[in-house]
Amino acid sequence: MARQVQDGDTVTIHYTGTLSDGSVFDTTKDREPLEFAAGADNIIAPISNGVLGMREGERKTFNIPPEEAYGPHDPAKLVSVDASKLPEGAGVGDLLTDTENRRWRIHQIEGEQAIVDGNHPLAGQALTFDVELVSIQ
Repeated sequence: MARQVQDGDTVTIHYTGTLSDGSVFDTTKDREPLEFAAGADNIIAPISNGVLGMREGERKTFNIPPEEAYGPHDPAKLVSVDASKLPEGAGVGDLLTDTENRRWRIHQIEGEQAIVDGNHPLAGQALTFDVELVSIQ
């Protein structure tokens, strides 16, 4: 019988992540599989812990509520800034990094004011991951 994933094993997976409307937001289909330590906190916990007990070649679907993925969308992370402080040529949707290495997405620019969003782009979203365990090391 094939070995099962145990806590701390290095595993590789192929996955496709979709939103509740079925749109794909990320996939490893056309690239190398994702490698991580099972049970560790370097990826979303429901996947890291969900692969425990899986065997090579096994497939599993994970339905992850926002609270267990990237958290709820926090309106307090929408911040108004002087548009003149944005980099030249920056526009809505662009990602910026501040001096404390925090990431912000430009949400809106109106006149001399801009609103930047410090939420993860997938905050507030329920996520579904179709996962195939490729290998256990």
